[in-house]
Amino acid sequence: MTISLADLTKEELWRLISTRFLAFHVSDIQRIRWDSMTSKAKALMDEACIEIEKYKGIENYEKWKESNKKFDRAMKLYDDAEKFYEGMK
Repeated sequence: MTISLADLTKEELWRLISTRFLAFHVSDIQRIRWDSMTSKAKALMDEACIEIEKYKGIENYEKWKESNKKFDRAMKLYDDAEKFYEGMK
């Protein structure tokens, strides 16, 4: 029977990490967190930009305004990721 990491429960993953991968460095974990933060920000930013372009015109003002709020949330995520990165140094 073949099993992959995707098949493990959260508890099993934690056990695996704590017993087998103790060689992780703090910087590795921080880099993974930063990468996750920027990936989420990019996905939200891309989604917002598509929506902003899609909802042009006065008839779509409310949707356009919501898309701009989404864009602002993405920028905040990028700012948070940058602060996190600066704290890693």
